[in-house]
Amino acid sequence: MRKILTILSTLIIVSMLLAACGQEETATAVPGTSVVPADTAVVTEEPVVTEEPTLAETMQPAGTETPAAGIPVTGAENPYLLSNQLDYDVWNGSNNQIGEVEDMVIDLANSRVSYVDIETGGFLDIGDTESLVPWGALRLALNGDPDVLSADDNIFILQVDQSQLENSPNFDLDNNLPAVGEPAADWDADLNTFWNDAGVDVSAPAQGAATTQLQGVILATNLLDSDIAVDTNNDLTADDVDFVDDLAIDNVIVDIDSGQVKFVVLDGEFDAGERLMPVPLSHLQWNADEEAFVLTTDQTTMEGAPYFENGVYPDTFENGWDTQYFDYWQ
Repeated sequence: MRKILTILSTLIIVSMLLAACGQEETATAVPGTSVVPADTAVVTEEPVVTEEPTLAETMQPAGTETPAAGIPVTGAENPYLLSNQLDYDVWNGSNNQIGEVEDMVIDLANSRVSYVDIETGGFLDIGDTESLVPWGALRLALNGDPDVLSADDNIFILQVDQSQLENSPNFDLDNNLPAVGEPAADWDADLNTFWNDAGVDVSAPAQGAATTQLQGVILATNLLDSDIAVDTNNDLTADDVDFVDDLAIDNVIVDIDSGQVKFVVLDGEFDAGERLMPVPLSHLQWNADEEAFVLTTDQTTMEGAPYFENGVYPDTFENGWDTQYFDYWQ
């Protein structure tokens, strides 16, 4: 009997163990049997994209910066050339544009720009006013000048109060300017007095190397359009003046600080080809019969004169650039 009870007890314990194991299997999830509902969004994280540098950035030298846009390059246009100066605007000391260069008056006897003809006011040349301002009352500022915040080109800056320009004497350049070759000592007496009283020195430079045998004054635009002849016998008689084929004024070089005319640049066709030849104004004279400027030299001297290589103007900012030309013509 005891044996039977022992067997029954053992069977009961085994049955209880099997039942417990079956419950654990039922509670365990079978892999791959779980289903995500169709309307449940699956959120995935976007990968972080690293921006590749551009080719220009990868080639940028170390320690350099890219220039800011809009900053002009100084020296892009030669401010020593008269033809360029005639295109410049005029600003006042308050950094405002007040007008533009209309023309200039060249003092031939002293090889200088004596006055700048400034046009102000008006619209499309209607109602505008022209004033003659001495070179000494202006400053030629180059583009990029740190004192001219709004300038993006070479400009003239008025160095006196704008009211001086507005109150300056009127002068009719078309009818009252002395003819080329005529003495012109007092043609600007009223202008001279006005600007001297305004504190601007308008006196002619001391007599020296720049002095010529020319008399009178001429407008810059007329000087650039003038004919050039060669006086083969150097006696300035009409019979001996010869016009050289294709000899003309290409430009005039004017010192930007003093307004002195340094050279008249002649464009001529020679046996060796076309040349740009700088000649001091002192080697030109006026021939009223021919109504032309005469180069008082012989053909040999003219053909042997130094010229701008390859027809390219030199760097007029470089010290001594003009030495060889002055030395030759002395």
